[in-house]
Amino acid sequence: MPDPAEAARRFVTEVLDRKLTGLARVPLLAGLLCQLYAKNPGSLPSSRGEIYNEFILELQQLQEQSALEYPGGKTVAQYIRDHALNIAGHLAAQRLAGSEKPFQFLLESWTEAPPPPLGMARTILKETVLRSGLLTEQAGELVFLQQTFLEYCAAHHATSTQEGRDQEAARLFGNQWSRRRPWNRWGRRFWQPPGTEEASYTGFLLEMLLDKDRNRDAPKVERALLRLARQTNMIGCRLLAEQKRLGTDLPAPVTHAATKALVSLARITDDDRRRADLRAHPDRLDPQVDPALANVYLSKATRNYRVEAAEALGWLGVEGAADTLVEVAQVRYLANGKWRVKAAVVLAEMGDERGVALLHDLATDTWVYDEWRIEAAAALIQYGDERGVGLLHNLARDTKLTKGHRSFAISMLAAIGHERSADTLDSLAHDASTPADVRLRSAEKLTSIGDDRGPAILRTSPMTPV
Repeated sequence: MPDPAEAARRFVTEVLDRKLTGLARVPLLAGLLCQLYAKNPGSLPSSRGEIYNEFILELQQLQEQSALEYPGGKTVAQYIRDHALNIAGHLAAQRLAGSEKPFQFLLESWTEAPPPPLGMARTILKETVLRSGLLTEQAGELVFLQQTFLEYCAAHHATSTQEGRDQEAARLFGNQWSRRRPWNRWGRRFWQPPGTEEASYTGFLLEMLLDKDRNRDAPKVERALLRLARQTNMIGCRLLAEQKRLGTDLPAPVTHAATKALVSLARITDDDRRRADLRAHPDRLDPQVDPALANVYLSKATRNYRVEAAEALGWLGVEGAADTLVEVAQVRYLANGKWRVKAAVVLAEMGDERGVALLHDLATDTWVYDEWRIEAAAALIQYGDERGVGLLHNLARDTKLTKGHRSFAISMLAAIGHERSADTLDSLAHDASTPADVRLRSAEKLTSIGDDRGPAILRTSPMTPV
């Protein structure tokens, strides 16, 4: 390469122009993008599915060329071109379906495997998947180089025929509807999304089902996605937002509809603020107001789904999502303590420095339920603020908390694994002014994390279980 610095500059520019920054932050995808750019500058793929598709095609071509160097290589190269992805897809699909049998066994027992070329044994199946570059051999067993390669191959295999595409579309959109109350025959039906562990596979699957050159029913799939993006379907909208965050190429109308619905779900109205103010200051309510209306205004906050909607908007990069989360976390009666802490955690995950500050405020706010104060203190440590250790120490000693909550604070202190955790637990166990149940629990937790001071305290202290 004559000018590496200039090539790197152009690569970064193209990544920014194609809005691939989020994908490029994933080390594996950054590596794939670099290799694709080096091979063909100026034409980077625009989605995660396209990145894997183009990289695997390049990989196959390299392996085909390598095979040509050996006797009978032309035949092997043709077999790789025709069947490598199919064979890898079969193995991947079996693994995703729950099979734990060795890949070698799955190859040998595959009755519908593509027949070997004339004069070659079935061992060419194993040789082919190894030459594909998608799998390697470790301790005599075939393994995929990356879990995402397995997921891509499984999705490719599942959508290789129209029948398979129809089955996968029905599984995603048709067979996933269930009633909230099974005993109510006429009850409303709700869509059940794929599990979070399936998100990556689902992304590959959606791109293949939306490919009009590959699937004659791609318009039906788009309409099904638009139904998921309707205004009241939080679950569907969050799934679509998560897929966009992963880098899945969704149709613009689908993304627009999901964004519009999420904005509506996350919105904090003036009426919401007025009700929160009246919950904080019920004396401000006009005494002439009808009692039923007053009860509505003073009832607990119920629109806690704002946090989930705002989080999904953050995944979509929508401006203002963080400000909504800040307001939910700050305003005492806009949401309950659980969701206020959740809002602060989401902010911290987004890298917004206001999240950590709000977690500290919530951990010290006696209006917040004790369990969520403890969660806030633990989250503070998780996001790099050591003040959380001291807060957990103080919450564990606070006699205004129930024994259960003090025990919970100690458990969190042990579970976070902070370098000061063991010393703080030891301090609690030795502090004579600390309640006996806290001292005992601290010593037990010291023992559970493998600190020798725990058993010594339990042997020598007169504490008894409370």
